[in-house]
Amino acid sequence: MRFNRQAPSTDVPNLWPLSFLQEGHTGVALFFVLSGYIFYALCRDRQIKYSNFLKNRILRIAPLFFFWTLLYFYIGDIDPSKLFFAIACLLNKGTVPGNGWTVIVEFQFYLLFPFLLFFNRTYGLRYLIGLLFLTMFFRWSVWFTSGTVQDLAYSTLFGRIDQFLLGIIGCELSHRYKKLFKSRLLLIVLIALWVIVFHKFDQAGGFFDNTGGYPSISSVWVYWPFVEGFFYSFITSSYIAVSFSLPNLLDKSLAWLGTVSYSLYLNQHFSILITYKIYKATGLKTTGVNNALMFGIFGVLPVLVAVSAMTYYLIERPFLRLRQPYLRTVDESKELIYTS
Repeated sequence: MRFNRQAPSTDVPNLWPLSFLQEGHTGVALFFVLSGYIFYALCRDRQIKYSNFLKNRILRIAPLFFFWTLLYFYIGDIDPSKLFFAIACLLNKGTVPGNGWTVIVEFQFYLLFPFLLFFNRTYGLRYLIGLLFLTMFFRWSVWFTSGTVQDLAYSTLFGRIDQFLLGIIGCELSHRYKKLFKSRLLLIVLIALWVIVFHKFDQAGGFFDNTGGYPSISSVWVYWPFVEGFFYSFITSSYIAVSFSLPNLLDKSLAWLGTVSYSLYLNQHFSILITYKIYKATGLKTTGVNNALMFGIFGVLPVLVAVSAMTYYLIERPFLRLRQPYLRTVDESKELIYTS
């Protein structure tokens, strides 16, 4: 989502964890970290057949993406030539509507991932760490020369690559140092530190910083993609390594929500608009942290889940069944292994 420059928000929640709801955009960072983590976990000891890998990724994201993009095109004022060029060239400079810009960034990562996997095997983690410093340097250069880097850091691969890379790094380190990551104390400390850091970020103005709105002129955006990626990567790695189980019903429910998560993400905008229209007609309030929380949980969420179930089973799943195997063992001596 892109924003016009406006006055910063001063509505900072008193309860620290609620800052994550105030700054809900951070969910995008978590998503990108999980992408890097999951793909590396699947492919760590295997080789990728590049053509099948990309075909599977297209079948995974394109049907629903084009469905929503076409809908936005018909109900909005979008230049068709610019939209076609943006999608064909995988660019997201304010043209791809709604949440679609993240899909563009995600696919850019898909194009790079097999190479990152190969270079990591060839040069080790120092290669990925070097890339982190390189991208941070370029973000600093843009901020130093132009006075702002928020749009580059937030909306493009030049910022989001940190989170993909840290997802990979976190996964690899959790394999190397299993005993450390199995510590529940580590998980608790990481979560506590992240809650504090994120609340301080929100207090300082958050996305709409106290220096005047969007785009921010603060240098925090030089390193903020790294900070988000670091905490989400190591919290994820520790959470997966720690041994505990959820009640069966809750576990299955969360797993199902994970299955339809792509639909949940792309459907959120219209679900919010539908629910807001209903709330407005009934006189219910949505302003303020508490009202907004109730609006999201008891209003938007049921609508969003219902719509997402339909789009998953009617649009996503039929195409997902067309996917092909794309993984081999490293020695290439065995058959391709099917995976999502």
